[in-house]
Amino acid sequence: MGPGSQGVALGCRVVAPLARSAGAAYPAVTAKDSGAARMLVPDEPLLRRFHEHCEPLLLLKENLRRTNATLRRTRDLLLPKLLSGALDVARLDIETIRFTT
Repeated sequence: MGPGSQGVALGCRVVAPLARSAGAAYPAVTAKDSGAARMLVPDEPLLRRFHEHCEPLLLLKENLRRTNATLRRTRDLLLPKLLSGALDVARLDIETIRFTT
């Protein structure tokens, strides 16, 4: 994704719901209004700076999304086995943390 496309993509996430609105969700804005709206488009140096700042955050967001999906699948596979006793963890050499209230 190039420097300009990130800004456009993020901007579209805000404008697109307005464009689909019939006035109920956003009573003051209709599809006709949003289609006629003027939009400021930043120059290339500003888009490049935006890209430099946002790209690491967007990459981190995607990495965390994938990590969460993997952890969720792992939990869904292991938890039933742990609860049923099919997976014995009694002899594992692990540290435990005690929480105090």
